[in-house]
Amino acid sequence: MRIVTWNVSFNASIDTFDYISETLAPDVALLQEVTQKIFTSKLPNHYQIFHQTIGGRRRWGSAVLVRNGIAAKQIAFSPDMGWVTGATISTGALAGLSLWSLHARLKDLSEKPHYVVPHLQSLFESFAEQLQRGESLIIGGDLNADREFDKHYLQPTDTRHEPFFDYLENNLHLVNCTKEIMVGGRAQTVFTKRTTVPFQDDYLFLSPNLQALLQSCKIPDRDTVEKYSDHSPVIAELDI
Repeated sequence: MRIVTWNVSFNASIDTFDYISETLAPDVALLQEVTQKIFTSKLPNHYQIFHQTIGGRRRWGSAVLVRNGIAAKQIAFSPDMGWVTGATISTGALAGLSLWSLHARLKDLSEKPHYVVPHLQSLFESFAEQLQRGESLIIGGDLNADREFDKHYLQPTDTRHEPFFDYLENNLHLVNCTKEIMVGGRAQTVFTKRTTVPFQDDYLFLSPNLQALLQSCKIPDRDTVEKYSDHSPVIAELDI
């Protein structure tokens, strides 16, 4: 099974969604900054689309795409609808595999605005109960976070990025696909005009019971995808 996570950018063209369908051709796609253009692309011919917009001034949101022929249904995530969209699928020996497309926000937070980690921590704590029950999860998205961030920017202790990633690995025991497979354990995935450091903002995480099924993980070259988005997709292959 091919899994893709990608922040496609809220001003993505229909060509971006056709590129997903025809070139990336995932079985599951976890997308962020998705607008209604997704429904006028070729994607609906091949995929079930679970999409929720954030609302207000943001006419985009997160989406989960599941290839037609795989049993799937949307599941709710009340703490941050539109920023997080979920679905469950049943395929092969896996029944009730949860898929989560997550976009961590930096603004409009009641506490510590513009610090992403307290917000991220609360989101992932929402997954803890599922993980404790031994359920199967795949979480992908734009976290607006990177272990390397603390080396370049000073911030309050409880907003630092590295302890958050330690929490994901040591407390939740999530498997970071890029760290597990790729040479160097990471790669740059965001290329905005403001990006002066080669940060990785985009990740795929697996629940520990899926670790043995991970076969590969790659991030396409920037030149391949920069006409579509200012982020690169993360692509993983699982033996499912």
